[in-house]
Amino acid sequence: MGTTYSISIVNDSGAIVDNEKFQLQVDSLLNEFNLIVSTYIEESEISRFNCNRDVQTISVSDTFYKLVEKSIQLYKASLTYKLKLMVGMNFGYLSTSQYIRKVVSKSELGPIGYANFNYIRNRNGNRKDLNKYPLKMNHPMMLEQSIHHLDLLRYCYMNEVKSVQAASWRTDWSTYENDCCVSVILNFHNKFVVNYLGTWTSGWNRFCFQWRTDFRDGVLIQNEQFSDLFIVNYQKSLSLIGNNFKSSNEAESLNSITLDKDKPFIDDTNGLLNEFISSIRYDKDLETGVRDYLKTFILVIACIQSCDKKSTVNLADVYKKYSLQEILE
Repeated sequence: MGTTYSISIVNDSGAIVDNEKFQLQVDSLLNEFNLIVSTYIEESEISRFNCNRDVQTISVSDTFYKLVEKSIQLYKASLTYKLKLMVGMNFGYLSTSQYIRKVVSKSELGPIGYANFNYIRNRNGNRKDLNKYPLKMNHPMMLEQSIHHLDLLRYCYMNEVKSVQAASWRTDWSTYENDCCVSVILNFHNKFVVNYLGTWTSGWNRFCFQWRTDFRDGVLIQNEQFSDLFIVNYQKSLSLIGNNFKSSNEAESLNSITLDKDKPFIDDTNGLLNEFISSIRYDKDLETGVRDYLKTFILVIACIQSCDKKSTVNLADVYKKYSLQEILE
């Protein structure tokens, strides 16, 4: 539902066929469809649905209702008949993410102590190549962007969040009507803490990304969203000699990790598709299936509750509130 759809007619050899009458019929049907499900059309029904602030009652058309109803039926059927169902999230299958996950899974640098994840971006919502409903929706950053980052933290660290303390706000010059900046402190069950900062409004058009994870025996630092991963191997003896505030020349070396170069949003999507195909071919459970996605979604709900209540929220309480304790099993 996140795009605008178009169809061209091609023959058996793959060449586009110029059939004006048929193309007009197709375009007419697509126009009706896009007015329901395209997030790139500000007045589409899905855009108005996303901007609705009444959480008790939401009015929808019969067509939209049938679409939601069918989605729920498919989800229930997947549970009943043990069907494969996936909600694809970005970034998990990047080479950098897979390397971080490997280091964590094999304890190559020991246990995690803490981490910082910074995503500082100036995303002008009035750009023609961006969907428009985030301009008016509640929590646009949290629901449209941070959800992918929080999912990535869960995935790479292979651990669940125990509690969150979150804040969100809107800067005065933002193109968004509601909170476009997010800060979250995430306490994980394995007793480490992640400090997350994500923005869609900034005072600089340069995109600034850095993800640093401090382990007992070293550090992983990613300086670009899709590349530039570095490793540090900690030397305890260095902490006892030299300056207290060491420069890069005095501290342990920062070593670049050679990885395959990813095509943004393409190679990680291929990874998700390969996981789905492999799960069917070899009858394996999906690591990033709908059950795992629900854990991320509950995490985001907990962050929003924390923003609203201005207090720490325990994930166990949120699972209990929505009767979803079984997805933790």
